[in-house]
Amino acid sequence: LGSLFDPVGMFAKEQLRFTAMNEIPLLVTFAMALYVPTTSVFIQYSSTMPSMLAVLVTYDYGATFFKNLQRLMGVTFGNTLPLLLMSVIELFD
Repeated sequence: LGSLFDPVGMFAKEQLRFTAMNEIPLLVTFAMALYVPTTSVFIQYSSTMPSMLAVLVTYDYGATFFKNLQRLMGVTFGNTLPLLLMSVIELFD
């Protein structure tokens, strides 16, 4: 348990970089979900945006942004393509 809360390990440069890299987008999406107007596309007080970002964020070196963008595109297309397909089918109904 002592090694879990070791100040040397907690405040290492790599740990602080990881925290800043992931905390800033989470705080921005949390603020957007909290303060977005009710006339917007987003739903106010919804935890969907911040929680989806927390799930999609990865801890890698290299093409982290590109990998996260691909994951986000997969989630977006997985949610919107069925709706678009159903609306096209409804046109022929």
